[in-house]
Amino acid sequence: MPHVDLFDAAGSNSAMIVFSPELHKRASRWDAKAEGRPIVVTPRDLDFLYALFIHGPLSTAMLRALIAPTVSQWTVTERLKELKRKPNGFIDQPWQQRAAVNANYNHLVVSLARAGLQVLLENARITTEQARWYVGINENRKTYEHDTMAAHIMASLEIGCRESADLRFISWLDIFSHEKCPSETKAAHNPFVIPYSIDKTEHTVIPDGLCAIAHREHGVSFYAIEADRNNEPIETSNLARSSYAKHLHGYRYILRNELYKTHYGVPNMQVLNITVSELHMMNIMAHLKKTTSERARHLSGAHPFLFKAVPSLGRRVNKPPPTGHVLTESFRRIGHDSIFINSSDVLN
Repeated sequence: MPHVDLFDAAGSNSAMIVFSPELHKRASRWDAKAEGRPIVVTPRDLDFLYALFIHGPLSTAMLRALIAPTVSQWTVTERLKELKRKPNGFIDQPWQQRAAVNANYNHLVVSLARAGLQVLLENARITTEQARWYVGINENRKTYEHDTMAAHIMASLEIGCRESADLRFISWLDIFSHEKCPSETKAAHNPFVIPYSIDKTEHTVIPDGLCAIAHREHGVSFYAIEADRNNEPIETSNLARSSYAKHLHGYRYILRNELYKTHYGVPNMQVLNITVSELHMMNIMAHLKKTTSERARHLSGAHPFLFKAVPSLGRRVNKPPPTGHVLTESFRRIGHDSIFINSSDVLN
C-alpha cells in the first residue's frame, strides 16, 4: 500500500486532514488588513455606529452593555469584527491599544470610521449638520488613552441613566440640536469650544465631554466632563504649558459669567472631574480649595466642581467595568460630604 500523508490536502485521504493553513485560515484580532464578507447593515449595527458617534472610541464590552446587553459578548465582538473588516470598514480599531501589557486579554476598542459616518447619514440616523459637528469635535480626539477614557465616562453615565426609571441621559447631540442652542454655536466648526477674554487676552475652554441628566421630577443638570490621566502638572510656572490649574481657572470664569448659557443655551452647569489616581484627585481638590479661599468677583467658587477617582481607567489596570459606575458611585465636593449625581439632591 502506498504511503499517504494525512496532512497533504491533495492526498486521497484529504477528508481526514486535522489542520491546513489554507483551509483553516483565521485572521488575528490585530490584523488591520483582514478581509471578511460584505454585510447588510442591520438596525443593531446602526445602533453600534451611533453609540461610537455620540461617545467616541469604546470597548466591545461597553458597546454590548449599551446596545445589546442580552446578547452574548462573543456574538457582539464577532459582529463588530465584521463591521471592521474589508470590504465593510465601518469601524476602526485604534492600533495604540496593542501597546498595553494586557492587550491580548482586554476587550477590543473600536471607533467610528468615515464609512460608518456615511452609513449613519445614508440611513437618516444623523443629519449633515450633525455630521459636521462630529467632525469638528473629533479633532479634539488626538490621544488614544485620554479619548477612550472620556468616551467610557460618557457611556457609563448613559448606562447608569438607563438603569433608573427616573433618569434620562441627554447627549451633546441633543444639546446642540435643541432650539435653545444659539445659531452661532451650531455654525461653529467645533461647538464644544467656549471662547472667553480676560484682560483683552483670548482664551478657550474645550470640555472632554458634554451631557445632561434629566430627573423625572427634579429637572435637568448639565455637565462638562474633564477626563484627567495625570499627564500634566496641576500648577506650572511655564505660562505656555498646559496645566490643570489653567483648566480650572477657565471653568471658574465661564461659570461665574454664565457663558455656558450664551454659548450652549443651557440653564446650569457643573464640572465632573474624573481622574485615575486618588492622590492626584486630592491634590487637585487642595489646589482648588486654596485658590477659591479668597473670593474673586469674576471667578466662581469651588461648589460647581465634582471629583471622582477611577483607578480601573489607569494604564496599569486598564480594565474599566462596562457598567453605570460613573453615575451610580459617589463624587467628592470641596466642603461637602460625598454626593451622588443620580440623586435629586444635586440636580439643579
